[in-house]
Amino acid sequence: MIRRPPRSTQSRSSAASDVYKRQISIAAVMMFCACKTPQADLIIHHARIYTVDSAFSVTEAMAVKDGKILATGKNDDILKHFTALENIDAQGKAVYPGFIDAHAHFVGYGRSLFQVDLFGCNNWEEAVTRVKAFAAEHPNLDWIQGRGWDQNRWPGKSFPTNEALNQLFPNKPVVLTRVDGHASIANQKALDLAGIKAGQTITGGFIEVKNGKLTGVLIDNADDKVYAQIPEPSKEMYTQWLQQAEKNCFAQGLTTITDCGLSYRDVEAIDALQKEGKLNMRLYVMSVSYTHLRAHETPEHLVCRLLLE
Repeated sequence: MIRRPPRSTQSRSSAASDVYKRQISIAAVMMFCACKTPQADLIIHHARIYTVDSAFSVTEAMAVKDGKILATGKNDDILKHFTALENIDAQGKAVYPGFIDAHAHFVGYGRSLFQVDLFGCNNWEEAVTRVKAFAAEHPNLDWIQGRGWDQNRWPGKSFPTNEALNQLFPNKPVVLTRVDGHASIANQKALDLAGIKAGQTITGGFIEVKNGKLTGVLIDNADDKVYAQIPEPSKEMYTQWLQQAEKNCFAQGLTTITDCGLSYRDVEAIDALQKEGKLNMRLYVMSVSYTHLRAHETPEHLVCRLLLE
């Protein structure tokens, strides 16, 4: 049997020292890991945060990471236990969960952002001015559409005529829907594209003529032929409408919408944009049958008309 020579006192001391150092290092690492402050993306503090939990409690601060709330609590607790890339002192302002609109027209709202807003015009001249300004801001549109004029707000309460629209837009079709959707005014270019002439009769509608000339005013079903000339919206148009509508809604804290009265085409457009990650608004949709839809009406306009009738 071969015996190993005994270690020297110095060797045993050195080995013990190495073990001790390793133990100290491991303990230090464990203490560092245990004491490391969790990292958040955002801390909001000194706020009135309405949690809408089961007790509807109100708290002062919260930490957020990857779009999810890590914790809520007192200012000192959140600031002590979390660090963040961004800290917001709300200075006592309120913080709410995202709002939900149970009955809205998200697609219609998006569409309206790319049409002339004629609500509240005090006279026809103001309406024409708005159309002119809109056209200058959107020179690439093939059609100019608008909605909201109401002659009952104007002196004399008479229907307008399209002379000014004809002068301003001789080569671009213009059609503007009355506030209730029961009448429109179109310029001569739009009337020509629709084949509308003085003396024609329309079942369920009326074509206004003065001194043998078209005024451009088309009542009820009379404007169907004009709206039938407008091309179906492209994917690019849907993208513009819905992304701008989403931006505006998010800015007001509106994050979920029930959209009432959408066509199948509208629903397909929403679905495609959400799958592509280009639309983040949470939507519940109600489709509508085309059975009662007039040729020019959007589903949203149909819902409004049926409510008014």
